[in-house]
Amino acid sequence: YGILTERQYATTVHCMNNTKEAFTIIVQRWEDKQGCLFDEYKYKYYVIATNEYEKDPQEIIYFHNARGNSENYNKELKSGFGLEHVSTQDIFANAIFFKLGILAYNLFIALKRLVLGGDWIKKTISTLRWQLIFIAAKVVFHSRLLFLKLKSSYFYLFNSILSKIPSALAPPIS
Repeated sequence: YGILTERQYATTVHCMNNTKEAFTIIVQRWEDKQGCLFDEYKYKYYVIATNEYEKDPQEIIYFHNARGNSENYNKELKSGFGLEHVSTQDIFANAIFFKLGILAYNLFIALKRLVLGGDWIKKTISTLRWQLIFIAAKVVFHSRLLFLKLKSSYFYLFNSILSKIPSALAPPIS
């Protein structure tokens, strides 16, 4: 339902001057792992203001954190897939451009979740490009055959990925 953290929280209700509506403030604090020269600054604080009175504070915190993560998804779409600018003046061409970009993003997410798994799920497209695509290799043509020579660790990684693809594409057994 959310990410377990070592944060403590407290709530209070606040009403600003010259207003009739009060709102709930949720204050989170956690110990600063970097440490600080002065003891009175050993905690960091974060505040969420909300008008959701009936909800549990933990539920509001989890909802708030999930919304914050959606900004990362938007950033990945824009910077990782080149969707920060329109490519032409033609609205229909731009619509196709964005649809193809979103399709590529969805295929990337499917690859991470269905095939790669593990720590790969958290990686961005630029990291995946750097660690899987932009690797040193040598193309060798020998005896009418084409070979791709890789470092042995990459060879095992690629074989592992290739072996997972058929099961990821198979329809679920009912």
